Amino acid sequence: MNAWSQFRAILLLPGVVLGVIPATILYFTGIHWLPFPWSVVLPIVGCVLVNAIYIPLVEEPGLERRFGDDYFLYKKNVPRWIPRLRPWEGLSEDK
Repeated sequence: MNAWSQFRAILLLPGVVLGVIPATILYFTGIHWLPFPWSVVLPIVGCVLVNAIYIPLVEEPGLERRFGDDYFLYKKNVPRWIPRLRPWEGLSEDK
């Protein structure tokens, strides 16, 4: 199991949010196509909305079919959006 997936289920979203930082830097250097609030807010809101719809409706059913009870146990113990404070060690191969 990936070390990061022990803390939270959706690993892409933090990367997208961090990807908005360069857009903010570009805005303040004068290279922009939207006014400041929208150049930062729109990509974040768009990503959250797409993922809030796509992941439960498309991605998770495929993972449920592929991994079965192991995925249900993982989904029960690892939150989708809010990171855990401690890693979940439920499906460790060493146990």
